[in-house]
This record gives sequence, C-alpha cells and structure tokens, in this order.
Amino acid sequence: MKIKNLKFKICLLVFTICFLIFNIDKTTAAGLSLSINPPVIQIQISPPAIVNRPITIENHGEEAVTLKILYKPFVADKGESGEVVYESDNNTLIFEKIKVRDDNEAIEKVVIAPKQNKTLNLYVDIPKNETLSDYYFSIIFISEDTSGDTLNQSGISGGIATNVLLSIKNEETSIGSIVEFSSPRFLEKGPVPFKIRLKNESKHFITPDGEILIRNIFGKTIGQVKLDPVNILADTTRKEELLWKNGFMFGLYTATLSINILDNDPALVKTIRFLVIPIQNIIILTAIPFLILLIKRRLRARHG
Repeated sequence: MKIKNLKFKICLLVFTICFLIFNIDKTTAAGLSLSINPPVIQIQISPPAIVNRPITIENHGEEAVTLKILYKPFVADKGESGEVVYESDNNTLIFEKIKVRDDNEAIEKVVIAPKQNKTLNLYVDIPKNETLSDYYFSIIFISEDTSGDTLNQSGISGGIATNVLLSIKNEETSIGSIVEFSSPRFLEKGPVPFKIRLKNESKHFITPDGEILIRNIFGKTIGQVKLDPVNILADTTRKEELLWKNGFMFGLYTATLSINILDNDPALVKTIRFLVIPIQNIIILTAIPFLILLIKRRLRARHG
C-alpha cells in the first residue's frame, strides 16, 4: 500500500513540474520584449513646417510581433513628479497632421522580425494657419492581440511608446520661476538634500538647464550639483530632489541655484543657507581628553 502511495506521489510531482514548465514557456513566448528609441521626441516649430523624426523599435524576442499604432494625448500628473496621465478623449485634430511612415507610406501597423529592429519615420505637417499651441501625446506600438481598453490613465500594457512634445509657436519666449529651493537649515552630517520646484508659466514646454553651487563660510566654492535635464510642460510645476555628497562638513554653507530657461535670457537665481554641526563627533572628541585624564588618574591611584 505504501509503495502504491509513493508511486502516486511521484507521478503527481512529475505532472505538476511538467505543468509548470509548460505554462512558464507559454507565458514567456506570449510576452513582448521591445525597446524604442528615442523615448521622448521634442519638436519646436513655427508654421508652416514639415518635420521628420526617426523612431526605432527593436524586437528582442524569439518571435515576430505585429504592432498596431495608436496615438494617445496626455497631461502632466498633479504630483509634480514628471509622470504623465493619459486623457480619455482621443479626438485631437492635430493627429490628422501626424503620421507614422514606413518608406514614405503612412502605416497603422508594423511587423518586426525576431531579434531585429525597424526604423520608422514620424511625419508632421503643420499648415500656415495652425493654432499656436503645445500638443503632448504618446505614439503607442501595441500588440495586435491586445485590446485598446488596456490603455488607462496611468500607462499601457502589452506595448511600448515614445512621448512626443510638439510645440507650435512663432517666438522663442518662455517664462518660468523658482517656486521653491530649500534644504534643512541644520544638519549634523551629509549628504545634504535639496528640494527644487520649478514652474513653467508659459504656454509651451521648457527644458531648463541649471546647477547648484555650494560655498563655505569663506566664500570658496566647494561643491556643484547639476540639475537633471527634464521637460516641464506648459503651465505646470516640476519637482526635483537632489543630494550633495561631501566629506567632513562643519560650519555655515551657502547654496545658490541658477536656472537657465533660454540661452539668451538672464538666469533665475535663488540662494539659501544651511548649518552643519557634527554634534556626535564633537561629543566624542570632547569626551576623549576626559577619558584619558580619568584613566591616568586611576593608574596613578593604583601605583600610589
């Protein structure tokens, strides 16, 4: 009886392992392994204009994939983190002037062989009378077997996308401001965290360039932190958190933030101060002489 039970358990174990292996292989085969370049396309033009931008998709999988092409407008998330939220309304007239092309032919789907890449062309044709505005949207390459209902307000599944920032304007004018530049006023040690909030007050996206310079109490520059290149959409605020890592710090420091929105415009500047006092180190250094003195007294008392 025990032998029969043992055989049954062995058969059940083998069946379970085979079942799991079969399903894992099936899931892997059904999944997509894609990459896209560039992940973000910036276009700034004055009408009338025709623009072409390459988009390269690579299939890292073992099977050919058929991808349908969708266009989805988005807005900036309210959390100021740079995340985007897809809008439910797809009826954007600008999409009539935008096409994805393959060999100068507009396409709605593309087939990519396994371990191969495909370079397509984003074609934008803006007429002279086009309204001056910004348009933000994703060009989504999604599996033909995936329903469009999988696109939600926070992301996509079963596909890959490149985000397009299209700015139609006549003049190179952008307005921004530093809403917040802060750090803890008092620290015991580094690294020093900086919080930056930049507001884009214009009707077009901006890509500001900036840095933080740190000076000691004598005015000598002892540190620099470069801001990450980020896009700030029109009429939105973007938050960025950075760290300044340094060795031993003691005293009063000055940090100056400089932001350049346009090359020829004056920089936005804001300065803050913070104090670093390594209290724990001071206590230890202060206690050491007393400990040495106490040990000497005890040694003298023993030998006395």
